[in-house]
Amino acid sequence: EAEALGVRVLTENWFALVPGPAEMTAILDSLGGAVGLNFDFVNWSGPDKYDRLAGIAPYAEGCHAKCDFRGGVPDADDFRRCLELTRDAGFSGPHT
Repeated sequence: EAEALGVRVLTENWFALVPGPAEMTAILDSLGGAVGLNFDFVNWSGPDKYDRLAGIAPYAEGCHAKCDFRGGVPDADDFRRCLELTRDAGFSGPHT
């Protein structure tokens, strides 16, 4: 229905539902381009966060450029690193 109405549907890397790049890219690839990716900075965490995000960044069509907070303070280093991931992947879509 969305396609018939000219609406582009995007999904995102949603916490444990899509825990890593292998699962995310498998979903997107299986849909044959019918659904795109809205890349979200804060939906994944942990020591391999940036590696996992780098694995899906090339698929991004949109980006939730959210800043993570540590103890009520914006984590500028994390935000900057996530922005660099989108740049390194050649992302040119909107950051919201």
